[in-house]
Amino acid sequence: MHNAPEPEDKRKLLKKLLWVAVGILFLVVFNYMSFAGGFDKYVDPLYGFSVSYPSDWQKVEHFQPGAAAVFISPKSKKTDKYRENFNITVQDIPPDVATVEAYTERATMQMMAVFPDITVESSEPITFGGRKGRRVLFSAEKTVKLKIVAAWTIKGAAKAYVLTFMTTFDEYKKYLPMVNYMIKSFRLTN
Repeated sequence: MHNAPEPEDKRKLLKKLLWVAVGILFLVVFNYMSFAGGFDKYVDPLYGFSVSYPSDWQKVEHFQPGAAAVFISPKSKKTDKYRENFNITVQDIPPDVATVEAYTERATMQMMAVFPDITVESSEPITFGGRKGRRVLFSAEKTVKLKIVAAWTIKGAAKAYVLTFMTTFDEYKKYLPMVNYMIKSFRLTN
């Protein structure tokens, strides 16, 4: 027959669990602070938004209509064949896709046209930039196995703000906390 632990043993176990919880909390806070400290703020007066991005990433602005900004990672090693990128596009949208739900359907169909082997891993409502939006995780397994995180919102039933991050399968988990931070930092400014 098994005896119940003594009160002293319970206290020791609770004390150990408390220290483990404090350690995990410290790691989470430290990880967040290290991301937040290594970011610059980008403000786009033309399209009316701001976003934080890694300070060591290359910034390319307004290289074509609707392409507000692209942030490109540095090579992680000389043999790096794919550089992660975070894109912000602003699109005029017709009235038939002026809701987040309708835009989600259209954007998913467009992604499937560009990447015939793409799959939707998850699709969930989110709030970012103070607006209702959608976040979708796509996987494409063509020549370079890609994970694509896309988030969008609609402003005034006329414009879609689309944030897209692309990386390889191998690098996805490494960059996910940073991408989440970037999406959460996005704000409409006018």
